[in-house]
Amino acid sequence: TVSFFSSVIFLAMVITSISTCFGLIKFPYASRILATISSSQDANAIIYNLYNIGGYDYIYTLVLLYPIFIMAYKQRKINLLLTIMGTMLIFTVAVLSEYTTALLLLIISSILFLVKRDLQRKDVLILLFIAVVVVLFCNDYVSRFISYIGSLTGSETMMERLNALAGGQAGLEASESNRIFLYRMSFDTFLSHPIFGTFLSGGWGLGGHSFILDTLGKYGLIGLVLLFFMYRKIYRNFILPFQGMQGYGFVLWTFLQAILLSCINTGMWLNVIACFMPILVCKIYGFDSFLYFSVEE
Repeated sequence: TVSFFSSVIFLAMVITSISTCFGLIKFPYASRILATISSSQDANAIIYNLYNIGGYDYIYTLVLLYPIFIMAYKQRKINLLLTIMGTMLIFTVAVLSEYTTALLLLIISSILFLVKRDLQRKDVLILLFIAVVVVLFCNDYVSRFISYIGSLTGSETMMERLNALAGGQAGLEASESNRIFLYRMSFDTFLSHPIFGTFLSGGWGLGGHSFILDTLGKYGLIGLVLLFFMYRKIYRNFILPFQGMQGYGFVLWTFLQAILLSCINTGMWLNVIACFMPILVCKIYGFDSFLYFSVEE
């Protein structure tokens, strides 16, 4: 049932967030290192997994589910104390993991706490526009500001931590110039081979930093059509059923964030938008079964 699975998801997220915080205090760069490890048999992977440290996918799963957490508070499903504690835990994980983009998206989503009326579609689109501008064009400014704060602390440990966060764009989150260069590489490959991409010749010319742009470069318009129908199917099955209900904007924002992240990073997060998020939202609304709810709607 929805109640059982939502409880499992909630407990798993809480336990993993806490263990990730403790693990990242002991191993400061673990989350970013996990993102670069290709084998589960790697010594670092084994150690970090023993400490249950969340990596790249987990950090952004938290980012995507954060609006649903805010929605639960708005719907009076969790009280103010738990909301404050949960928010602090989520932000602590983001800061310790040293993913600048994750932190920026959390800050943007926090605006939802200030919205008193029900979130409308146009509000979500405005939020999406802000997110695109901030993530693509403001990362460097944010990094400089974080480095400046680090220099003011007077603590070597804190300065090292904040400087690491400021430089968190160096790995999967590359600097703005690098990131845009990698995006352009995939897009130029798409323009050169617009129909079938480079799939038939080995899939060359990809930046490797954007799932959607890499798909365009590798599979061309065929890949674009498949992506469109995939997201269309997900929207109809897992997002549209909540349209017209109070809180629909939070669900839509989670869906659009997932697409945005697929544009600027390498993941798809289908497990979030097609599994975790619908289950948690159904729990908030008090539905026992998502399938039952969809049929009734």
